[in-house]
Amino acid sequence: MEKINQDDFRKASNKVGLLFILHMLSFGLIPPILSKIGIYNQSTNGFLFNMGFILIIACLLFPCDFRKMFLREKKIGILEGVFYVFIFLSIYFPLAIIISNLFSPLYFTSIGEEQLAVGIFILQGIIVPIVEEIVYRGTLLENLRKYGDSFAIVISALIFGMMHGHRVVDIFFAGIFTGVVYVKSNQLSYSILMHLFINLFFTSLVFWIRKSFLIEDINIEFLILTIISMTIAFILYIIAKRKDYPEIKKARVFQIKEIIPKLRKDKEKYKVFFQEGGVIFALIVFFIITSIEIKLIISKLK
Repeated sequence: MEKINQDDFRKASNKVGLLFILHMLSFGLIPPILSKIGIYNQSTNGFLFNMGFILIIACLLFPCDFRKMFLREKKIGILEGVFYVFIFLSIYFPLAIIISNLFSPLYFTSIGEEQLAVGIFILQGIIVPIVEEIVYRGTLLENLRKYGDSFAIVISALIFGMMHGHRVVDIFFAGIFTGVVYVKSNQLSYSILMHLFINLFFTSLVFWIRKSFLIEDINIEFLILTIISMTIAFILYIIAKRKDYPEIKKARVFQIKEIIPKLRKDKEKYKVFFQEGGVIFALIVFFIITSIEIKLIISKLK
C-alpha cells in the first residue's frame, strides 16, 4: 500500500461504517419512535428529517467544505459537464435494464402515481438528490480523495448503494458515474444534475411513458430513457463540435477505465478498509436489513 497514515486511514474507514449505520438508523429505527409521538410522517416531514439527520451526521464525522463543493474553479465548462452527465446516463440505463432482468421482480417496484404528488416529487426529485450528493460526493468522496481518487469513488459509491438496500447494484453504478463526474468537473453541481435527472426519469418520466404509451414493460421504458439520453448527448456533441470545444471533441469515458487497474493497485487499502470493525458491522447491518427488505417485497408481490 502506498504511503499513507495508517491510523488516519483506519479512523476514516470506521467513520465510513458509522456513517452508514447512522443513516440506516435514521430510516429504520428512529421513524417508528417519532411516528408514535405524532411528529413523523413518512411522505412529508419524514423525508426532511432523514435528509437533515444524515447531513448533520456526515458533517460531524467529516469536514464539510461547502465552498469547495460549489465555488471552487471548475475543470470543465457547462456544456462539457452536461454532455458527460448524459453520456453516463446513456450507459447507466442499459445497465439498469440488465440488472432489472437479473434480479427481477425485486427491482423498480415503487414507480407509481403517488410519486407525482407535488410534495413527494419536490422531496424525492430535488431535495433528496441535492442532500445525497452533498453527503456522498461532496463530503464522503472528497474526504477520501487523499487515499486516491479511484478508492474514494468506489467506496463512496458502495456506501451510497448499500444505503438503497436491495437496489445496491444499480445504485452502486450510479454512484460510480456521479463520483467520476464530480472528480472530473471538480464541482458538485454536475453530479447533482446527474442525480436529479436519474430521480426525474425514475419518477415522473417513467410514469408519463406508462400513461402516454400504455407501456408496462420496464425494459422498454429504460430503452426509451437510453434513447432520450443518447439523443441529448449527441446534440450537445454536435453543438460542441461546431463551437470547437476540445474536451467534447476528444470525448471518452474518462477515468472509468482507470478505476479497474487501480483496484489491483489499491487492494491493500481495500483489505485494511474491510477489516475494520466499523465497516464489518456496517456490512452485517446491511445484509440483515436487505434480507428483511427482500422478504417483504416478495411477500407483497405474491
